[in-house]
Amino acid sequence: MTGLERSEENGRLAEALHELTAVLLNTISTEQALRQIADIASRCMPTHPMVGFTLGQDGGRLTAASSDSRVESLDRMQAESGDGPCREAMRTGRVVCSNDLAAEHRWGELPNRFLERDILSVCSHPLAAGEQVLGALNLYSEQRDGFTDAVQAAAELTAQHTAILLQATLRASEQAELVAQLRHALASRAVIDQAIGILMARRRCDAGQVMAWLRAASQRSNRKLHDLATEIVRSATGHDPRPPAFDEPI
Repeated sequence: MTGLERSEENGRLAEALHELTAVLLNTISTEQALRQIADIASRCMPTHPMVGFTLGQDGGRLTAASSDSRVESLDRMQAESGDGPCREAMRTGRVVCSNDLAAEHRWGELPNRFLERDILSVCSHPLAAGEQVLGALNLYSEQRDGFTDAVQAAAELTAQHTAILLQATLRASEQAELVAQLRHALASRAVIDQAIGILMARRRCDAGQVMAWLRAASQRSNRKLHDLATEIVRSATGHDPRPPAFDEPI
């Protein structure tokens, strides 16, 4: 394959991955998206290696998706040993490869365990979002020197677009959490406002005086302000306060 042909092929792969990532973000789960990307990457790469994605989670590692059922066991070996190309790529943020596991002296007994499963070469690309490494794209080949320049270029493109997908997913999750916190805060405030209105009518005083009394009562009883307000509304109305309806997204 000439350099021009390789460039055109990688350009088509990049365009396909970009469009696929945009579609998947709006249609299916992250796990399903990663599985489809793994399948496409395995088919598109010249030597058709097995492809898998390992993600970091609470200090641990998990195989999120793969193009072949054997990948999960191969990744598990690295998790159990605490070493291997995948772990090293995630730890260092650099591409880690071994083109001939029979001659590999890194990672203890792991190369021999791979060879027992007919895996002759491996390569892991970090999934980097800025300075943060979210996981790794892992390639396993039944050939020695299974990762040509064309494969490496395709793997790099795949890793870049997968990192975009994961970064967008994290942002969406953070945004959803923020929205939930805001909704909870607004709901709590609405209950407190209801209690203030009730006490203003009872005590014939202004909102500032009522709020000062509520804070003092909260401190004396070591109870949350929201809990006290809920009790006041319940005693006045005979039922629990109803949270406000959020018809529009925050």
